[in-house]
Amino acid sequence: MRSVSPEQLSVNEETVEVVTSAPPLAGRMETPPDNQNSTIEIETNVPSLTKKTEAPKSAQKSTSKSNKAVYLTFDDGPTSLTDDFLDLLMENEVQATFFMVGTNLNNVEWQDEVKRAVEEGHYVGAHSMTHDYNKLYKQGEFVDEMKESLALIGEITGVTPTLVRPPYGSKPGLKDSLRNEIADANLKVWDWTIDSKDWKLQGNPNGIVEQVKSTTTEDIEIVLLHEKETTLEALQDIIDFYKNEGYEFAVYQEGEHFMSNFWKDERL
Repeated sequence: MRSVSPEQLSVNEETVEVVTSAPPLAGRMETPPDNQNSTIEIETNVPSLTKKTEAPKSAQKSTSKSNKAVYLTFDDGPTSLTDDFLDLLMENEVQATFFMVGTNLNNVEWQDEVKRAVEEGHYVGAHSMTHDYNKLYKQGEFVDEMKESLALIGEITGVTPTLVRPPYGSKPGLKDSLRNEIADANLKVWDWTIDSKDWKLQGNPNGIVEQVKSTTTEDIEIVLLHEKETTLEALQDIIDFYKNEGYEFAVYQEGEHFMSNFWKDERL
């Protein structure tokens, strides 16, 4: 089978809730120090991405009858739930893409789960060291943090990846200067095409499932999920939905990278 160059992807509007009291994980953003007691929401209109019309090789099987592929992606690990996610994925013979945070990767109690993910064929990319919006974007530490996270993944697993996911998405934080640094560092960036809003719908697994169903419109989808209890509860129904819709489950492959960033920057 052959891969076809990316064409048109479409994504939905993302709403990122910004709070200061929560840890800098799971789709939440810390407010600047001078605004510590406020909670605001930032809405960003996410532009079109680039999409393949045929599933990449990693999504195809020799007997596949479908050209539809879905990439399940999980942010903010490793956590105490990583093993549970891996168990469920194994039961369903599904491989996924994980974007992990350096502060969690440094927790030796969770490093075996990171190794397990790679051993079982999942892709583990970086999601920064701190998940701190100000440090990453306003202070320009994005590339340094990603390099540190990628190196840490390499130390743990023996495999050093090149794919990163920007906390809160690449837009608006990744201005031209940061994107130039990313390209110079030979890193790749993935956003998403489906925002499950699990960061907002905790305690409502059915809501997460319905959000995924209602926003799945294309032959190639990249689903944003987080390592949260409610997400774990919703995951089987999400997997069943995509199976019933005829999607193959794909895992990111560096040799088959295709552009999927909100800036439509072909270098990334």
